[in-house]
Amino acid sequence: SALAEVSEAATLKLFRSYYEASPPDPDSLEAWWTELGGWVVQPRLGTVQALVATGDLELIRDDSLRVAISSYLTTMIAFDGFEARGSELAQDRREELTRFVDPVALQIASLSIAQRDSIVRADVWSPFPIGQLRDLQDVEMTRVVRNDEVHRLLGLISENEGIKRTFRNLMRSESENLLAQVRRARVRSDSGAR
Repeated sequence: SALAEVSEAATLKLFRSYYEASPPDPDSLEAWWTELGGWVVQPRLGTVQALVATGDLELIRDDSLRVAISSYLTTMIAFDGFEARGSELAQDRREELTRFVDPVALQIASLSIAQRDSIVRADVWSPFPIGQLRDLQDVEMTRVVRNDEVHRLLGLISENEGIKRTFRNLMRSESENLLAQVRRARVRSDSGAR
């Protein structure tokens, strides 16, 4: 997913900023911090699950294709579980990072005072009175990315995202392989019907 890639890139940029003699400008650091989202990529398995659950898989005459579909479902369910667990761990670490800087506060701070007041006026459930969102403290993002604990958490998130990326690539490859096998089976079936 594109959002997962943006989040992974932002994490890596923030992690690397720890080592730079002159870290990137605070606006870039703030932008990357707000991109630390928790994105879960889930395979769409409805058709395959229905084929297996209803027994309609047996209607497919090609034995190797039936085996491939069953194997694909098993593999994708395992990948899906891994993705969910990896995302859960990353989200826990992102929540720990909010102790240092709340990304929502950064986004609000980037708005003009008039925009902040408009948000409060438009949201009848807002706990903030008009004007309270005006006095948000500026965050020294350079100090934040130089913090050892922030760096450790960003490193754990980055490592986790790299592992998830590897598995996402495997998921994509599995899907492409099954699709190619379905196409080959269709060609064989069409050739045999003539």
